[in-house]
Amino acid sequence: MESKYKYLRARIAEILSKRGFCKGNAEEVNMERIKVDAVFRKGAESALIVEIKAVHAYRAPEFRALIGDAILRFQHNVKSSHEPKSRLLVAILMGRMSRKAEADLQEYARLHLPDLNWILLDEFGSGRMHMDGKDEEVAVSDPLQKESARHPSPAQGNLFSPKNQWLLKVLLLPGIDQRYWGGPDHEPRSIGELAEVSGVSQPSVSVFINRAEQAGFLKRSSNGFIIQRHQELLEDWAYALKHKGKDQVGLRFLYENEPEDRFLKKIRYYCKKPKDSGKGSPIVIGRHLACHLMGMGRSNIRSAFLYANRPQEEILSALDLVVDESRSAASLVLVRAPFQKLIFDSSVLINHVPVSDILQCYLDVYPSIDRGREQAEYIYQKVLGPYFEGAH
Repeated sequence: MESKYKYLRARIAEILSKRGFCKGNAEEVNMERIKVDAVFRKGAESALIVEIKAVHAYRAPEFRALIGDAILRFQHNVKSSHEPKSRLLVAILMGRMSRKAEADLQEYARLHLPDLNWILLDEFGSGRMHMDGKDEEVAVSDPLQKESARHPSPAQGNLFSPKNQWLLKVLLLPGIDQRYWGGPDHEPRSIGELAEVSGVSQPSVSVFINRAEQAGFLKRSSNGFIIQRHQELLEDWAYALKHKGKDQVGLRFLYENEPEDRFLKKIRYYCKKPKDSGKGSPIVIGRHLACHLMGMGRSNIRSAFLYANRPQEEILSALDLVVDESRSAASLVLVRAPFQKLIFDSSVLINHVPVSDILQCYLDVYPSIDRGREQAEYIYQKVLGPYFEGAH
């Protein structure tokens, strides 16, 4: 454990030095009942007192006690310290990143120490940081473990092919509130039933089941299939999608400053047109805007995917859009769905607007730098987590 503390001290120094902090003398800061692991300063700002912790895995009672204890001891000591305006930074090293740990830090800061700074780092060199009221992702140059130990191998990565993603949804979401899922409501109990319900060939379903079993996310029982380790499954799923990329094109409105309600009105009209009705909805909205339309929006970010089921020219014409080649990260993106069932057969209608299912919303926003992880965590806490715990 001591080696992990030594490792974390070095990584914290690396992270903070890149942000203009200089390491001070921890022995000069005298605080009772609190071990000052490091002190950092930036210009004339008050001292940043660092307390370092290392935990192997997230366990809610122990983790919350760790945070609460650090805050209480700091608040007690800072009143009698010769640096009464000093700030606290809690730095925690985990075996694997946990969104619940991040949520606990945010909650305890909100309730007990609003100016708490924290760094949550995993052994694979990535993490999250809250400093001076701002959240950001962090990465270090020398992880304790290699990425190959954390993320799916190439063989496991095939678990998240477009067709397999559809099969995962068919196994995960039947029985959830129909506001969140427009796909099959029947829970398959055999490979034959899964093939019939999903519309995927039985040999392909057999390969998928074997692969999911080998990855440790599925086991068979006398009653059918049991999905397990839901949170880890979704994290690996999101990671796989982030690195596969999408067939996408940035867009912008033909008429600047077009109100969102007018844009949605055009979508309703376009989707109601009878032309090519046999193909289903021509588009489905995803990403942050889908979360808001579903009543699950967590921020003021309203960027959107337009999953396409028609030629690009037709969609641009119908919605008064043009290709945006000036920005690398357009807020409106046309996405060619790789497997139509994955998006279109699972979508829901919200006020006559086609919106991606709740799990797709989670996957769309998870990698977004615009508060995407926060939005995904909100979806998991409010809908997906409680459903998985109650239904599986």
